[in-house]
Formats: sequence, C-alpha cells, structure tokens
Amino acid sequence: MKHLNHCGLVTGLLFLATQAYADPYMGAEYQRLSGTRSAQAYSTSQINVVVGYEWPLAADVKHSVEYTGPISSSTGQLGSQNVETTLMSFGYKFTYSGVYGKAAYVKLDRDDADLEQAKDRAMLYSIGYEHALDDTTTLRISRDRLRSNAISVTGFSVAALFLF
Repeated sequence: MKHLNHCGLVTGLLFLATQAYADPYMGAEYQRLSGTRSAQAYSTSQINVVVGYEWPLAADVKHSVEYTGPISSSTGQLGSQNVETTLMSFGYKFTYSGVYGKAAYVKLDRDDADLEQAKDRAMLYSIGYEHALDDTTTLRISRDRLRSNAISVTGFSVAALFLF
C-alpha cells in the first residue's frame, strides 16, 4: 500500500511539472498544395484543426508535438478529375526565435482509387515563421513539402494558434 501511495505522489508531481513547463495549443490552418500524384498534375486545399503541446527548452527555443487534421473536406484536382484527399499528420516541431522546422508523418484519406493502401502515407516537411501577437495568440506561415513514392507536392499553410 505504501508503494501505491508513493507511485501516486510521483505521478502527481510529474503531472504538475508537465503542466508547469508545457503549453497546449489549438488553432485553425489553411493549407494549399500542388504538384504531381500518380504521375498526374495534382492540387488540393483544405482547412485543418491544429492541436499541439509545446515545451520550452530555453528562452527562445521550444519543441512540440503536433496533430493536424481536416475540419472540412478538401478541394482537389487530379488531372481533369475532381478528387477529395484529406491529409492528417502527426509530427515534431522545433522552434528558435519564431523560425521553425517540422517533420510529420501524413496519412492521406481519399475517395478515389489512384493511391493504393501502401501508397497513402507520406512525409511532410515544413519550414516557417510564427509571430506571437500576445501571450495566447500566434500567427504562423509555412512552406510545406509532401513526399512519397506516389505523391510530390509543395505549397504553403497559414494558421492562427491559441495557447491554453
């Protein structure tokens, strides 16, 4: 019983320490990408929800984990066909004085059959800048690149993020 109380105390202290040093955030993002998919011209855009957890390492250095997923269906064009492909990503972001880099694993969810199950995953790389308007609101713009064997697109995203 004494061991259980000790574990509960340690867990509680770790939770408080995490709360003291980590900042959860949430926001909305517009993303626009274009390039090639399955050797055809491709473009897509969507509005995303962004959910993240950020830990400061030093005064101007932070790192975070972040999920981005669709709020609504996408608009997409593959060759002459209208297609919907939503992107959901989970990744790591490193920030220094507002400039950041992000690497994320992406799942493409689609209503068309040109991407087979083994090809519907990709890597997303972003570089961008975040500007804090105040202690709770940040604006972000980034250049995004999405790559896999079946897809090669680049584009941009803009977001408004809100700290809790």
